[in-house]
Amino acid sequence: IIACCSPSSTIIACCSPSSTIIACCSPSSTIIACCSPSSTIIACGSLSSTLIACCSPSSTIIACCSPSSTIIACCRPSSTIIACCSPSSTIIACCSPSSTIIACCSPSSTLIACGSLSSTLIACCSPSSTIIACCSQSSTIIACCHPSSTIIACCSPSSTIIACGSLSSTLIACCSPSSTIIACCSPSSTIIACCRPSTCCIPSSTIIACCSPSSTIIACCSPSSTIIACCSPSSTLIACWVMACVYRLCIGLSPT
Repeated sequence: IIACCSPSSTIIACCSPSSTIIACCSPSSTIIACCSPSSTIIACGSLSSTLIACCSPSSTIIACCSPSSTIIACCRPSSTIIACCSPSSTIIACCSPSSTIIACCSPSSTLIACGSLSSTLIACCSPSSTIIACCSQSSTIIACCHPSSTIIACCSPSSTIIACGSLSSTLIACCSPSSTIIACCSPSSTIIACCRPSTCCIPSSTIIACCSPSSTIIACCSPSSTIIACCSPSSTLIACWVMACVYRLCIGLSPT
């Protein structure tokens, strides 16, 4: 344990062989660490931030927490959490082997992440935004969330979600292998994408969506299909497309 603690800060550590804690604690911050062999915690806690970490072998937590932020992390072998938390933000992370969470959370935002195998979550959350992510092997979520936006993602192997949600937009995505969702959502827009065999988006399907205010996309995609949607205010797109179909729609403009 290498610690530079400020007034009223606390470190409670139960360390196994070869584990490391490097802590520079600000006033009233708290680090509670139960470290497994070869795990590493590098924490620079600010003010009343809290880090509760139960780390498995070879896992790494690098945390720079702002006032009142909280990290609750149960990391499995070789997983990594890199977190720069803003005031009152929360990260709850249960990471599987080789998974990575890179989170820069703004005030009051919440990240609940259960990463599987070599999944990756890169999140830059704006105030009051929420990401609930259960990622399967090799899946990727890249999310830049605006105030009050929500991403609920259950990703299958090799699937990708790239989401820039605006204001109170919502993305609910259950992705099958190799499927891709690229979403730039405007205020109050909604994307409901269930990429599951037989019912919704099957492997290799793609949704590219730029949604205007109050627009809605409900998409059930077949293999190799593509939906490119630029929706005008209050428009609705309900798409269930057969294999190898390409659908491009800019509602309110001339469709292509």
